[in-house]
Amino acid sequence: MKNVLFIFIGIVIGAICTTFVFMFNYKKDISCTNRTSLIEDSLKQQIVKYGNHDAYYELSTLCLPDDELCLPTQKEYDILFYHLLMAEKYDDVGACYEVYRLLFGYKENNMFANSKNTKIKELALYYLRKGSDLGHYNCADIIYNLLKDNKLPRQDWKPMQYYKERADSLRSVMLSPENIE
Repeated sequence: MKNVLFIFIGIVIGAICTTFVFMFNYKKDISCTNRTSLIEDSLKQQIVKYGNHDAYYELSTLCLPDDELCLPTQKEYDILFYHLLMAEKYDDVGACYEVYRLLFGYKENNMFANSKNTKIKELALYYLRKGSDLGHYNCADIIYNLLKDNKLPRQDWKPMQYYKERADSLRSVMLSPENIE
């Protein structure tokens, strides 16, 4: 009788443990994958329908690379459309920089940086210039450095000193006490 009772208790405990393990893994899959996908879909809708800057920045943050190298990831390229939309339709300065960074890139190992496709480079430089004009520090600084290194034709751009002064001015505004939280 004791053996039957131990076997019965063992089966019940095993079934309970199996059920909890299955439920834990099942909920984990649903909560991580589907919840993230639902959040991304909701953010994308907010961006397309309303040009919601907060939704755009949240979506961008969700797609940032996990490593310290900050090399563009496939997930970042997947949301390139939203960067383009925010840069073009809503003049978002951060989006202008992201379009440049993803298409042409100031960083190494960018998938388009060594491309022979001049249209991609022209588009990237268009958004780099637009970002500088709208007041993005990195855009102005990148233009200055590209001009300084003779990687851009000077006749197509304002004088190099303009971008140096612009970058310095934007940097000082960015680092002013009222802008640091």
